[in-house]
Amino acid sequence: MAANHVFLAMFGYSEQDALGKCIDSLIVPPQLALEAAEITVSVSGGRPVSMETVRTRSDGSPLSVSVLASRCKASLEQSCYYAIYRVLARQEGRRRRKGENTDSGFLTSLFAEADEPGLFTDASNRITAVNHSFCRQFGWKPEELAGEPVSDVLVPSDLRDEESRVLDRIVTGAIVKSDTTILDAYGTRRRTSMLAVPVSIADGPVGSYRAYNPTDLPTADFMAVKGRNRFQPPPFKHLPGLFFRVRNDICRTIDFLSRPTSTAGRNDLFPVENGLSSGVHPEDSENLKSVLQESIESGRPYQVTYRVTASSGERWVLEQGCPDDDRLGFEGYIVDITASKRVEEMVAKARKRLEDLHGIASLLQRSATESEIHRICAESACTLLDADCGMVLTCHEGAVQISHRARTSNSHCSENCYRDLAVMVMETGQQMSFNSRDTHITNCSFARNGVCRPLTENSVFLALSNRDDAFTESLVGVTDLLLGYAEQSLRRIALQRRLIDQAIHDPLTGTYNRNHFNRLVELEENRARLDGTTLGFIMVDVDNFKAINDTRGHQTGDTVLREVAAVLQRAVRKADTVIRYGGDEFLIILSRVDSMTEMVEDRIRKMLGREVFPGFSVTVSMGHSQWEPGLGSSIDEAISRADRMMYEEKHSRETT
Repeated sequence: MAANHVFLAMFGYSEQDALGKCIDSLIVPPQLALEAAEITVSVSGGRPVSMETVRTRSDGSPLSVSVLASRCKASLEQSCYYAIYRVLARQEGRRRRKGENTDSGFLTSLFAEADEPGLFTDASNRITAVNHSFCRQFGWKPEELAGEPVSDVLVPSDLRDEESRVLDRIVTGAIVKSDTTILDAYGTRRRTSMLAVPVSIADGPVGSYRAYNPTDLPTADFMAVKGRNRFQPPPFKHLPGLFFRVRNDICRTIDFLSRPTSTAGRNDLFPVENGLSSGVHPEDSENLKSVLQESIESGRPYQVTYRVTASSGERWVLEQGCPDDDRLGFEGYIVDITASKRVEEMVAKARKRLEDLHGIASLLQRSATESEIHRICAESACTLLDADCGMVLTCHEGAVQISHRARTSNSHCSENCYRDLAVMVMETGQQMSFNSRDTHITNCSFARNGVCRPLTENSVFLALSNRDDAFTESLVGVTDLLLGYAEQSLRRIALQRRLIDQAIHDPLTGTYNRNHFNRLVELEENRARLDGTTLGFIMVDVDNFKAINDTRGHQTGDTVLREVAAVLQRAVRKADTVIRYGGDEFLIILSRVDSMTEMVEDRIRKMLGREVFPGFSVTVSMGHSQWEPGLGSSIDEAISRADRMMYEEKHSRETT
């Protein structure tokens, strides 16, 4: 009706342009049309309004103002209201800084962040923009609505005529306010109040800005709503998973189930028509029932993980929720945690594998023989590396043999199928792996994957599997550690064997030394007493050995001792023992003899006679004796008798 010059200057209008026009159409941005309508309703009802808001100048630029509006009477028949506008101090004279939104960007952000659900359409009634509140209230995604006609996606078929009338009025510049019905993303009819405001497009055609205010709850065919869902409006845009409301019955009948934010909006976890219980894995069903029952009885929230059998395979989900107010059902959300569960299982499996590896390493460190280490390695291939068959192969005198082999119930391969591969690895010293494409290098029809690695110079480790995905990259490192521990233990045993060998053998002749004499005699005595057999002793002394050293040198003397020791060892059986008893003296212990000591002496003399020494011959003096358990004499006495006989023979030779 009237506007003062300050108002006209503030908003850039002339008196002729302003008088007789609706103030909302002049200065209210379309994005805030619903706010302006609420101000009008409030003031008309006698409630003054004081607030800070945004209005637009005649050139479309935004202006931050404070407004005070109150009702007044213009005449006895008519009431109206007045409004006082004041530019906010922070807006007046403000210059746009670098990086700050432009005026159109400022208005766009107002639209995007508005609490009222709204959308923009172009002159063809196609949706050009939709804000977050609209998506949150009605379940749509912006990409589902962009470019679509309002009549096709939002308007029920029986209300198409009503929509046509709304378009006709918008084209004329009228603001339309009505109660209507639209379709949400689930095809559910939603009753709303609508405010449609004409919007001028840059090239002249008139589009619209529409604000919707829902007035009821969704009533889908499968829903039987008994109260307001506390998850409306659901924050689908920001939170993952499925929001649900179900009944507390055996099927967990679904009253409400949101559209997922992933997998292109498809729900492949639960069939809606069968309830949430239908897809639960049988092994997890009882635990889920127990958790839900405890939550119903206590009224407290719950959290549980379980497996579901989905169309895409077995999945893990996390469900969190709480009983409703009447404890007749549950509300909550479900998140697919399959990926994280698999990572968790992989971490747990890797941790368990490392624990097992440490236990195996401890066994290897305590092992005393090569055979025991081979057994542990073969068994570890099945238990630690998930192989179907594990073995250690050794090469002895040119023949490859299986030292130890372990199998699972799935293994059905033959004994000899991998010997050629083992020989190749021993010869090259390089590890070899193969898969289903390389099975031609073996004769095995069972294994699809295999790995063969050197263990020592004459042994290899072999692991086989019938699975294509066996021996993954993580298992390669575990295999390296396992074989590293095994090689370390084998080196330890070899070193111990060398040290023991050095401790009990004479380094010059290779026979047992005097230090090991007492132990050998004790073993032979115990065996003779147990078997009731006789022991024989032959004492051997090299004739003129001092003269050989003096005239021919000590190196020649050492050669003589080595050759004599070799003859003695060839002249006796494997069960007999040759000991370097002194400088040039040897003691032979004969096991289980009767009167064969003289025969052994004759054999030694003949073998020495055939030996060719450099320019001279070597003879020995010998004496023998026997010992029988139970006759009262000791082994020391028997050895002394053999020693006396040897010296008597030597003395008789020197005097002749």
